[in-house]
Amino acid sequence: MGEVNEKETEAREKKEREKDERKEEREKEEKISFWTTLPGILTAVALIITAIAGLTTALAGAGFFDKPPALVETPTVSPSATTPAVSPTAATPAVTTTATETASPFTVVAQPASARRGEEVALIFSRPAGISTVRLNGITLPIRAYPNYVVVTVPATATGGPFEIILMDGQTASAEFTVLPDTTVTTAKPRPPYVVVTPAMLITMTPGP
Repeated sequence: MGEVNEKETEAREKKEREKDERKEEREKEEKISFWTTLPGILTAVALIITAIAGLTTALAGAGFFDKPPALVETPTVSPSATTPAVSPTAATPAVTTTATETASPFTVVAQPASARRGEEVALIFSRPAGISTVRLNGITLPIRAYPNYVVVTVPATATGGPFEIILMDGQTASAEFTVLPDTTVTTAKPRPPYVVVTPAMLITMTPGP
């Protein structure tokens, strides 16, 4: 009897072990199938998000995400940057002009426009100019210069105009002029003295005997 009981006990224990082993295998299979299904995947993602959120909260509480104060840098400015050097030629470009572009036409008028030899004539300019030479009939004349005119004397050998004027810069001009004829002075011849005859001066002639 005792041997029969032992065998039955061993048989029950064996069945229970086999039952437990089958149960463990079923649980493993259920776990594997759970993680391979869509609900299992969603649950896994939710767990990962929850873990990340918890980690982030912990790091924030520890001050890991606090930003350090911003450093304000003071740029170093060289003197050449604040005051750039400007060459005079760049600031004020040189402009080359010719005399014909800037100077007005130069004209001369004789005042008076006619005179006799030995008389003075003023040559009046349209603008101030440096006079080099004044000629009349090829004769170079002495001049008295003033800011806007010169005075010359009509030479004794002059026959007519115009005056020729040469400036210091080489420009030339002319002024119309007429030489008047010299004045002829006529000397009156002396008349013979008049003889006044009075009656007392008459002589009575009587015939002779």
